[in-house]
Amino acid sequence: MKSIIESSVYLVIISLDFIFINKSICKGQELQQYIKDTITIHANSSPSHDIDNLTYHKINNLAMQYNSSIDLEYFDTVNNYDYYNVTIMYPVKSGIFNIEKMCSFSSIVSVIKETG
Repeated sequence: MKSIIESSVYLVIISLDFIFINKSICKGQELQQYIKDTITIHANSSPSHDIDNLTYHKINNLAMQYNSSIDLEYFDTVNNYDYYNVTIMYPVKSGIFNIEKMCSFSSIVSVIKETG
């Protein structure tokens, strides 16, 4: 009977750890989508292909809240839009399995060019 109880407790602990891993992955995906949307909606690009400071600080502050980092680099220009490659690194951790991994997500976002 003791071994059944111990096994059950271990299974519950392992299940909880999987839930925490899944939760951190979901938070990372939410962060990715929010940052992409924030850049697409609010950002303006200068003639030198730089994102405006207000948007840049906004997404960096958000990333820091989740122990994440953002790399934003100019990719290309088409018509009235500049395109940027956005790479977001976010942590995924597990206590039982001793996992500490930085996952990365890359995508391209469009930003309206300032004319001027």
